[in-house]
Amino acid sequence: MEVLFLIIVCVVMYIIYDKKATKKKNNAKYTHQFKPSKENFVKNRPAGSHQNAPQPVERKIGYRKREFLTNREKYFYNVLIGYAADNNYHLLSKIRLADLIEVDDQQVKKYVDKNVSFAKIRSKHIDFALCDRTNLEPLLLIEIDDSTHKDTERIERDKFVDKSLRQAGYKIIHVMTTNELSSALDYMLRKNASSPDF
Repeated sequence: MEVLFLIIVCVVMYIIYDKKATKKKNNAKYTHQFKPSKENFVKNRPAGSHQNAPQPVERKIGYRKREFLTNREKYFYNVLIGYAADNNYHLLSKIRLADLIEVDDQQVKKYVDKNVSFAKIRSKHIDFALCDRTNLEPLLLIEIDDSTHKDTERIERDKFVDKSLRQAGYKIIHVMTTNELSSALDYMLRKNASSPDF
């Protein structure tokens, strides 16, 4: 009986040992395929070796100064600044269309996507604005036209801008010469900025 018990114990011990040996052999078989991750490499590399690692190169984007106003716009600015000072207005130049009008959410829900509507106004600007001196409320928006305004694309752009601004309650004029500008400004002054759209 004792012999039988001893044989059973030996067989069990052999099976356990054999399983451990097989497992150890399988582990050794696959260890050569292990490739340390970047994190392990960085964590385990010798101290100070990071100082020799290549540093990221900062990519510089080249910019340069540009003229804020063209020579033609400067000429009209000098006319307008005198008019503004004489009549107690404030003059602003290069005003973003998106700072004058915004997308009407109620209209957008019915007809068109808000992002599409905003994209149409975000990159456009108005040349000049005569404003109330106390609250900077724009009283008259002024576009200085030149020969490029006769191009088909520019005509469509001007139609869209004018319609959008007038719909929002602004007054806007287009002039090509200082004589046209003087006439329009005199008319505005006579009507005290309450005349219909120009």
